[in-house]
Amino acid sequence: LWVDWFELEGPVYDAWPPASVRQVLGDSASFVTSEPDANRTIADELPAAKTAIADFMRRAYRRPVDAAEVEAKVDLFQQARTAGVGYAEAIRSPLIAILMSPHFLYLTEPAADAVGDSKVDGKSHAPRPLTDHELAARLSYLIWSSMPDEQLMSLADAGQLSQPEQLSQQVDRLLADPKSTAFVNNFAGQWLGLREVGANPPAPDLYPHYDRHLETSIVGETEAFFAEILRHDLSVMNFVRSDFVVINER
Repeated sequence: LWVDWFELEGPVYDAWPPASVRQVLGDSASFVTSEPDANRTIADELPAAKTAIADFMRRAYRRPVDAAEVEAKVDLFQQARTAGVGYAEAIRSPLIAILMSPHFLYLTEPAADAVGDSKVDGKSHAPRPLTDHELAARLSYLIWSSMPDEQLMSLADAGQLSQPEQLSQQVDRLLADPKSTAFVNNFAGQWLGLREVGANPPAPDLYPHYDRHLETSIVGETEAFFAEILRHDLSVMNFVRSDFVVINER
């Protein structure tokens, strides 16, 4: 096969703005155009931009956000637009600031007095129950290694996630989702040392049948066995003595 040259163009979208932009910006996505509307003012854009920023902050911070937090990010947008920057570029400023915030990068859980509880002996690190939003974040990152979905957030908003029955149902739902593979990979990888498999492969002259496929199968079969016990709530004794195995074709 002889290839002189080739050229790629894209990404090519059926419609503009694409679905990914509409998901983030909501109604204000219509302002993201190649040709700015000369008749549109910053005041016209502000309500939709503010809504988009507030919604994005709520998802990124994994909790409700107050008016002061939103206004601080809206100010970044207004400053950029006042300086003559286009809407698409201006709306990036607050979104970038949100993604650089510790509230996005870390699972922030303020000290007791910061969430309305009194200090103990003048100290602000007294133990306290998790809020429903903190619980949603812990649960989601533990099982999915990702942010809470809308169902978890809605339950947290309603103050219902911490109810034992509701919490149990959500754990089952998260484990049944394919995204729970992240928990299987991470937990089994650390607990059973699966991440070290392949670090010291045997000598090929002594074990000629050992190859990359066998190596990944060793890890995959162990993870699948762990997942079977986890998702079907089987006894932990199966790790010591079980009457089944999980294997592949090889």
